[in-house]
Amino acid sequence: MKLFVNDEVYETETTMLVPFLESLNIDLKRAVVVIDDMPIQKDKWHETEIKPEQRLELLEFVGGG
Repeated sequence: MKLFVNDEVYETETTMLVPFLESLNIDLKRAVVVIDDMPIQKDKWHETEIKPEQRLELLEFVGGG
């Protein structure tokens, strides 16, 4: 299925959010996920399904100084 991730097109067969994020090597501890303009709470990630044509925004926080 086709998804839009940070305005780029991705093809995946994965229908669950966490395996999809893992396939992108996203650090789940430092990430924020927004699907179709709705922030997804981390405690809901494992039960969140992704669907064709959805728009995901992925933000990964990096510490430093």
